[in-house]
Amino acid sequence: MIKKSIAVFLLFIIAYGVFLIYNTPSSWVISRVNSQLAPLQARIGDPRGSAWSGHGRLEIGTVEVGRINWNPRMWPLLTGHLEANLHLRGTSIDAHGRLNASRSMLRVAGLKGRADLALLARIAGMPDTAQGTLTADLKTVRVSGQGLLQDAQGEIEVHDARLPSLNVSLGTLTLRLKGTGTGNTIHAVLNNSGGDLDINGQITLNDGSRYTLVAYLKPHAGQKNDPMRDALSAMIGSPDAQGRYRYVTSGRLTP
Repeated sequence: MIKKSIAVFLLFIIAYGVFLIYNTPSSWVISRVNSQLAPLQARIGDPRGSAWSGHGRLEIGTVEVGRINWNPRMWPLLTGHLEANLHLRGTSIDAHGRLNASRSMLRVAGLKGRADLALLARIAGMPDTAQGTLTADLKTVRVSGQGLLQDAQGEIEVHDARLPSLNVSLGTLTLRLKGTGTGNTIHAVLNNSGGDLDINGQITLNDGSRYTLVAYLKPHAGQKNDPMRDALSAMIGSPDAQGRYRYVTSGRLTP
């Protein structure tokens, strides 16, 4: 009788523990996730549901990006390590991937989605001078605990890219990223198809913050593009023997 009572008591404790775990409020996990997102100036607000299946509002800086859903694995979360399927959805964005985060690193694998350039410009605090729809198919993206981009591999495209203020169409822009996996250097190849000019270039990101862009711009033949050539000459300088304008810029990314 005593053994049976002990067994019933232990079964109750186990069942109650499982009940508590599976009913852990979403705010418990969000408080931990927000501390890891802080270097990126991002946070998840208005959490709903549980720690194991919930949703909240993703904010980056002052921009509300959209609603994000999560479905993490239990044991990593209990040890302070987050592994979760994420789906972000808003009026101007729809993306999903697999998140792996700790205090020293945030990694997203299999990131696929689309977003309007205007939204991304607001997030980056840049002028809304370009229009188009960005699609991403990234094998991996890794960010350090300090918010520095350490690795990125995959492809990004911007469809129907255009500069309305200059009345210039860029066609479809393609950016192919290849990281070294060490966090030191990320290389990207830039080109386009269609539009009013040909674009070819390379971007190099060192140590997660220092970038250099070298691009060649060549307007298509025709009288229609004479004003564009005049504008490029005024901003960049004279073209080379192949009619290409060389554009070089560098700087630092700030988390």
